[in-house]
Amino acid sequence: MKTVALVLVLALLVVVGIGCYGTRSITRSLDDWGNDMQTNNAWLAQPVGWFVLPIAMFFTSIVDGVIDTYYFWADHAWTNRGTPYVHKVVSAVPAGK
Repeated sequence: MKTVALVLVLALLVVVGIGCYGTRSITRSLDDWGNDMQTNNAWLAQPVGWFVLPIAMFFTSIVDGVIDTYYFWADHAWTNRGTPYVHKVVSAVPAGK
């Protein structure tokens, strides 16, 4: 019984691990938000980066792992085509404004 349980757990880890790499749209959206903040308000970006972003990245990694695993096994594995993520273009505020 223990052997069967171990095999099932290992199989689950392999299936989930295979599908965990994907668009990571939530994480990349958070990256875009941080990049925009750093570009337009560096003083605010530093404390947010120190305290908020590590916590947010932890939770978004979990959520992205679930979402990416679903989309991998529901679509990408069978069509051999992934979903691209287009990063937001950051427009800097001109100096003096």
